[in-house]
Amino acid sequence: MRLPMPKESALNLLFASGTYARLLAYAWRHRRMLLVAIAGMALYSATDVGFAALMKPLLDDSLFGEGRQSPYFWLVPGAVVLVIFLRGVGNFLSVYYMDYVGNWVSKELRSDMFAHLLQLPASYFSATPHGVLVSQLTFNVEKTTTVSAKTLTFMIRDTLTVVGLVGWLLYLEWLFALVFLSSAPLIGWLAALAARRLRKVSHRIQRTMGTVTDDIQQAVQAHLAIKIFGSHGAERRNFEHSNERNRKERMRLAAVRALSAPLAIFLSSLGLAAVIYIGIVGDAAGKVTPGTFVSFVAATLLLLRPLRNLVRLNATLQDGLAAAESIFRFLDEPIENLGEEREQLRCRGDLRFKGVSLRYEDGRDALEGVDLHVTPGETVALVGSSGAGKSSLAQLIPRLYEPTMGVIELDGRNLRDYSLAELRAQITYVPQHTVLSNDTVANNIVCGGKRDLDRIVEVARKAHMIEFVERLPQGFDTLLHNNAAVLSEGQKQRVAIARALFKDAPILIFDEATSSLDAESERCIRAALEEVLKERTAIIIAHRFSTIERVDRIVVLEKGRIAEQGTHAALMSRGGAYATLRRGHAAHDLIDE
Repeated sequence: MRLPMPKESALNLLFASGTYARLLAYAWRHRRMLLVAIAGMALYSATDVGFAALMKPLLDDSLFGEGRQSPYFWLVPGAVVLVIFLRGVGNFLSVYYMDYVGNWVSKELRSDMFAHLLQLPASYFSATPHGVLVSQLTFNVEKTTTVSAKTLTFMIRDTLTVVGLVGWLLYLEWLFALVFLSSAPLIGWLAALAARRLRKVSHRIQRTMGTVTDDIQQAVQAHLAIKIFGSHGAERRNFEHSNERNRKERMRLAAVRALSAPLAIFLSSLGLAAVIYIGIVGDAAGKVTPGTFVSFVAATLLLLRPLRNLVRLNATLQDGLAAAESIFRFLDEPIENLGEEREQLRCRGDLRFKGVSLRYEDGRDALEGVDLHVTPGETVALVGSSGAGKSSLAQLIPRLYEPTMGVIELDGRNLRDYSLAELRAQITYVPQHTVLSNDTVANNIVCGGKRDLDRIVEVARKAHMIEFVERLPQGFDTLLHNNAAVLSEGQKQRVAIARALFKDAPILIFDEATSSLDAESERCIRAALEEVLKERTAIIIAHRFSTIERVDRIVVLEKGRIAEQGTHAALMSRGGAYATLRRGHAAHDLIDE
């Protein structure tokens, strides 16, 4: 008899793949549970062989031989039930504890990837679609769990089963099959009950996975704020909470899956035991000894399933390894070296750009030969058409990007001489599009800092937030969901201004919102902006002229170069690039970024 074998040995793939070895290192962290699962696999495989082997003495000696005269022949039906019961135990141990290990691998991979995500440089986010990042942390991790848990289960359990059954077949001579199921209605009821339970748990898993996905998407969208405010720890704690809830729901699902199959098999074994008992009592002996034949048939039938699984294993393994390779490529992406945030005096905010040029990785020239000096406490507005380089210039200050040429100094010291943690501790940021996390209003203001309710109320008052916060159900403790859908764009921007006031850094980067605001929101934001600009060096990326007419200096950028600079009155009287831009837009029109 020739046995079908896989086209390519999955076992060779297992040991030849560095990716799989790296993945197994995650599983090995839970080695005790892994060894319990392997023991369950060995027990499961042994009962396959034991069941086939039991057929020969059962039929030859007990049913049709002199063993019926023995007072111990009554134990034979119990022995069959015991073997199948042990099979169920082995199946439960292998399935549940491999799912246990697999779900821990899934959780830890996702946690490591999320922590890595928070520290990737801005250039990675610019070059990688955000949907790809979300897919990496969700779908690819799930595929990888299949490799680390289910594939390993099939690999060990079915290989042991095949080896044992093939050895038994070589020992035997004939086949015989005995299939009987008397407990089908009870098994059907059990399957329906398990299905209902699985549906409920699956719905809860979908909800918890939605929360995990929301946290990931917010981290991707707010990566600039997270970097500058240093809120990596707070974001990671929030994510860990959601991630742990998802793991617990998955373990409930694993428990139902692991129990339902062995219970069904155990119930069916009662019918088989009843047949054997009836055969013994009913004197079924005959001239032909059926033991060898039945044992051979049983072993052959039992052999079909593991062989089928091993043949199919290669495709499953390749699919999972592809996902794992993608994950480990992501984890190998270089991260920002934040360095240490040493104790230092508050910087004066003296910024100087000397011959600064910037070329992005895709070859685009964003800035060319920029010379600019911003004195301590000065408010400078950057204006220009789309692609002029306004945001690029501002993003060089917290070193979200590094200049291709030239030097940027802070208080006479090259920015490269500061650690990222030191530098960003001196900078606060109000984004163009405010992204708020699924947390309370207060924690969105604190943004990873130390919670101080008195300071929170103080900065909220200066940011003109009190009026709408008081209308929220729990005030500052109101939970915001779906990027604070209950707040207007103007209210969200005031939260961002309060966040900047709470950090109280000497340098402010203000990326003015382009969305149209009602007159009241605009009035509140102007008043809040006056508060946040006090005693700070400020760089305002301007999209509307109404907010910059009173700034200390306006810098006009054209194609990455400074075209002109000066006060609003001086630039208007000059009739140059600024005046051209000004005439092309009404006071409340937007200038595209």
